[in-house]
Amino acid sequence: MSSKVCVVAAGGTGGHMFPAEALSRELAGRGWRIVLATDHRGEQYAHGFPAEERLALDAATGSGPLGLAKAGVAILKGVGQARAALTRLDAAVVVGFGGYPSAPALLAALSQKRPTLLHEQNAVLGRTNRWLAPYVGAIASSFPNLQKVPDGVRERVTLIGNPVRPDIRALYERPFVAPVDGGPIDVLVTGGSQGARILSETAPRALAALPDAIRARLKVQQQSRPETLEAARQIYLEAGIEAEVAPFFR
Repeated sequence: MSSKVCVVAAGGTGGHMFPAEALSRELAGRGWRIVLATDHRGEQYAHGFPAEERLALDAATGSGPLGLAKAGVAILKGVGQARAALTRLDAAVVVGFGGYPSAPALLAALSQKRPTLLHEQNAVLGRTNRWLAPYVGAIASSFPNLQKVPDGVRERVTLIGNPVRPDIRALYERPFVAPVDGGPIDVLVTGGSQGARILSETAPRALAALPDAIRARLKVQQQSRPETLEAARQIYLEAGIEAEVAPFFR
């Protein structure tokens, strides 16, 4: 008998994709067949995804009457694509990790009465997950006291934490080595797969405000949004801090 198929649906940022990859690796190791449903943005984070097939489903988000109407049409088209794919694959379960590209696969699964599960990576339930939460079979959370949970849904929320990939998990076993007097101080600044704006703007200023003797020892690697890259680099340069600033570190 062939292995069961799990369709993993995730939006196009690392915050959604990497936990989805971690779960997929675990399930694949247990004999499940994995199919990934995402959009073109998600593809840039899917190089190591253990999926035998990738579904590019139409989906969109928008604001204002026209934008919302266009998004609705795109999602409906994506649901049709997903229904056909789920039927062909005979998917046993669909797991959503948030982001609007996850919506078509989950809506298709719900319409076909297939088992569904949501995972929320943040302390606040995201917009897509919040919209779908009343209808799915179960919700897994990364933090206790998950916020913005719709009425009548909290009893289906289970705290499991945030799935991490094996290479990240392995770092837990490495002992911390404190900087030696006068030696380099390595600093990693990261938040969100594309660099959270507040960290992109405030971390360089905060490090630049340190005493000269400390700044001379710093070796910074910072993930920054593309629109704040040059500003962050300039602050580090003027402060005499050795720094590598990039939109993404693989």
